Amino acid sequence: MITMSRTLILFVMASSVLLLLAATPMASDDFTSAEKELLALFKGKLTVSAPKTKKGIDRSSLPAAAMKTSSHEYLETYGPQAGKTFTRTVKPTRTYPKEWPVSSKGAVTDTVPGDYVFYEILDDKRGVIAPVELDLHASVQVAYEPGEIMVPNSDKVAPYDIKVLVYDLANPTSVKHNGQFKVTTVDRGQWSVKTPAGTFDCVMFTITYDGKVGPASVKDTAIIFVNPDHGVIAKVTRNKVSAFLVYNADDKLAFVLNKMPAK
Repeated sequence: MITMSRTLILFVMASSVLLLLAATPMASDDFTSAEKELLALFKGKLTVSAPKTKKGIDRSSLPAAAMKTSSHEYLETYGPQAGKTFTRTVKPTRTYPKEWPVSSKGAVTDTVPGDYVFYEILDDKRGVIAPVELDLHASVQVAYEPGEIMVPNSDKVAPYDIKVLVYDLANPTSVKHNGQFKVTTVDRGQWSVKTPAGTFDCVMFTITYDGKVGPASVKDTAIIFVNPDHGVIAKVTRNKVSAFLVYNADDKLAFVLNKMPAK
C-alpha cells in the first residue's frame, strides 16, 4: 500500500508539472528564425511579452472581431509606403460579381487604400477566409478556392490546399495564371502586444504557404496578431501572388495599429 501511495503521489506530481508547463506561455526566444525575421519588419514599433492576464482568449471570438465594421489607422513599417500611416477599412458588402461565393453570414471588404482589397466571408471550419483579392498595384484579381485564411477560428485549423486563379483586371474573364499551394496555420499563443496605439492582449498566428503559381514556386510565411475587441492589431503579409509571378520579388507589407480605436 505504501509503494502504491508513493507511486500515486509521484504520478500526481508529474501530472501537475506537465499541466504547469502547458499553461506557461512560451518566451519570445521560442520564436522560429522565420518568425523573428518577420517580427523585425515592425522596426521596433511592436514588442511582445508574456500576457499580463490569466484570462485566455477564446479563438472562436476572433473572426467576428476581425469582420466588425471598422476604420482604423495603421502605421506601415515595411513596404512601399514605410513610415506613413493609412486607414484600413472593413465594411459589410452586398455588391459583388455573381460568380463570387456568397456566405449566409455576410461578407466584408478589407481594404488597404492603393494596395489591395480582400473580399472576406466566414467559413465554419477555418474562420475568416478570402475567396477573392484585388491586387491594385499589379492590376490583377486573384481567386482562391476555397479561400485564403485571414483570421483562424481555432488553435487547430487543419492544413488545406488552395487553388489559385489569377486574372488580369483588364480582361477578368481570362485566366492569366493558375496554381495551388498548401496553407498551414499555427497558433503561437497569447501575448501582450505593445504598439503605438497601446498594449493589447492578442493571439499570434503564423501562416505558411507552399506550392506553385504560374512559373514561380510559392514558399512563404505570414504572421498576424488578433485581439478579440479590435480585430487585427498587426500583420506581416506573405508576398503577393503577383510578386511570385516575377520570381519571388519582395512585396511584403508590415503594419501595426497606430491609434487607439474609438469606443
